[in-house]
Order: sequence, then structure tokens, then C-alpha cells
Amino acid sequence: MIHPAAIIRLAWAYLASHRKQSAAILIAISLAVSLPIVTSNIISQYLQTLHTRSGNPPVMLSPRGSRFDTVLKVQYFLGEPLPSLQWQDATHILANKSLRCIPVHLLHTANDQATPVIGTVRDYFTVRGLNVQSGHLFAQAGECVVGALVDVSDDVIQTDISNPFDLSATPPLSLIVVGRLQPSGTPDDRAVFLSLDTAWILDGYGHGHDSTDQGTAAANSSVLAEATDGHRPNKSIRTIDETNRHKIHFHGDRNLYPISAILIWPNEQRDQVVLEGKYINHKSLQILRPHVEIDTIMRYVFQMNTILQRIFLLLGGVTLLLITVIIFQSLNVRKHDLETMRLLGCSRFQVFKLLGTELFLLLAGSVLLTVVVTTTLIATLPSLESLI
Repeated sequence: MIHPAAIIRLAWAYLASHRKQSAAILIAISLAVSLPIVTSNIISQYLQTLHTRSGNPPVMLSPRGSRFDTVLKVQYFLGEPLPSLQWQDATHILANKSLRCIPVHLLHTANDQATPVIGTVRDYFTVRGLNVQSGHLFAQAGECVVGALVDVSDDVIQTDISNPFDLSATPPLSLIVVGRLQPSGTPDDRAVFLSLDTAWILDGYGHGHDSTDQGTAAANSSVLAEATDGHRPNKSIRTIDETNRHKIHFHGDRNLYPISAILIWPNEQRDQVVLEGKYINHKSLQILRPHVEIDTIMRYVFQMNTILQRIFLLLGGVTLLLITVIIFQSLNVRKHDLETMRLLGCSRFQVFKLLGTELFLLLAGSVLLTVVVTTTLIATLPSLESLI
């Protein structure tokens, strides 16, 4: 009778002497198991990200365009900048007492476009249920509040230049961080928030400079090109603080200043119906229900997940068939070796025990490799933000 330790050594020696065959089986099994797990995990994360605020707010006002792109940008800060509506489009809605309206400005970024910069009002934090972890909310131009996951150096964060190839583009602004939000598990955790006035300064509608700096005429590509009082200072203020805040001023017609969308919470369902009816045939503006658009996106994702799982099931079946063929071919090649073991005194049970040990070692190695591959892929797969 062969000692169990000897059987394990023999099984290991055989697998080690056939490294390529053993490695092929290990990799095939681990990929066949890990890929469906990773796919389901990442899709689940994406759906959870989309579901975080799909129904909050119930409706929004935005320029006409792609419904999906608009909702993803306004709700999750994902995607490219969208067309803007003008402040005059918002004034009558903001005055409606039956609607709670929050304007948002989404045209700028920081940290090499990794961090969205959101211009809004202080009520935004109330309706989103966001609380300050340290410091306080912005109160003046040049101040900002950062999400829980935003990296900040020396309480200052610099915005990205809007167009590095345009010499007349508005220079970046160094924002003073006055507060940090508590983690919320939403896209707000990775955003920077500031006042609409500060956002419009980033656009170029406002700036600060010494009274002796008369500057030059606004370039044709400037947002102030059509403003009668517009000009470009030779040296504008890059960091707004208590010493220079009084120098900040704005040019042009404020009613024409841009915002990206208006988040709307109607007091009653009737108010929402009236609002939607008012804009149903509007030429340039549209009312969107974020939860409807997100549900549509989710259906697409579910359909894609179903297709992928069927593909993985088919690949798993093919993999199992190939491994079975490899094992039977291996047994056929080893037929004389196994017969020799029986002639040397090994029982049929001992031979099967040896083969079973080899299979067990392969399966154990596959499980270990599957855990490593699955963990690595889940940790390194891109987030939803980087895919859109």
C-alpha cells in the first residue's frame, strides 16, 4: 500500500513534469470561472452607481439634446460638456413657489479633468442630503466645498484651463477650500462645489484686476465678445481672497449667463404635470424625468449582461469539453505507465487514488488562481466614470 504522502508527491511530480499541460488547464478553468464573476460584479457596481440618485430630483429642465447624455452629466457628472441654457430661462421657474429649483453649472473641471467643478446654490446640499464634515459651505466668490474623495493640497484647488490652445481663454482660478463634505456614496463625493458667481468667473464673465489695468479688447472667441463693456485684463486675479474680493466685477448681460440645467422638486404631482405640459413643445428646452432615462439605461445594461452570461456559459462548456479531451488523451498516453504500476503491486484503487489526487491538485490550483484573477480584475477594472 502506498503512503498518502507518497501519492501526493507522485501526483505533484507528474503535474510538474507536464508544466504546459497543467498550466493550460489551470488557466482555462480559472478564466472560465472568474470572467462571469467579474462581469456580474462590475455590472452590479455600475447599476448601483446609476441607482444612487435616479429619482432625485423628479424632473429637470435642460436644453434640448440627448436625454441620456443630459441625465448622466447632470446627475452623475459624467460625459462631455453639454449645451447650456441661459439664466433668463431659469428666472421665471425659480420664482415659481410651487417648485423647488436648484440651478447647476457643469462646464469646468479640476485635477486634470478628474474632478468636476459644480456651480450651484447652497440649497443644493439640503435637497441632496449632504452634510459638512469639516469647515463650512461656500459663502463668497472664490470659495469652494469639496467632496469626501477629492484630493486637496494646502486648502487650495486649481481649476483646469478651459482651452489650452486659446490664448484668450480664461485663466484657471485657485479656489480656496472652506469645507469638506461627509461621505455620501454618491457622485458628490468626487466633486468640487462653488457659487454660481464663481462659476461665471471661470467662464470669463467676471474677473478682478487693479483699477489701473485697462486691459485689451475682448477676443472674438471670448464670452464677452458681444458685451459693450467687455475687456480682457492684462493681469487678472488668480486667487480671490479678502484682500482683493472687492475688485471682482462682471460684464455683459447677466440674463445671458449660462447654466447647465435646473433640478426641480415640485411640491405636488399636479405641479409637475403642469410644468411638463408647459415645455412639451418647447423648441430649445426640455423637461426630463431622470428615473425614466436611468431605467432605460438599466434595461440596456441588463440585456447586455444576459448576453454576456450566455456567451460565458457557452465558453465554459467548450472549456470543460477541451479539458475532458485533454485528460482522456493524457490517460491514453499514460496507459502503459499505469499498467506498469499495477504489475509492480499497486491495486486498481491506488491507481485511481493517484489520478484523483492529480485532479484534486489541479482543481485546488484552479481555485487559488481564480481567486487571484478575480480579485485582481475587480480591483483594476475601470470605474463607470472613466468609461463614459
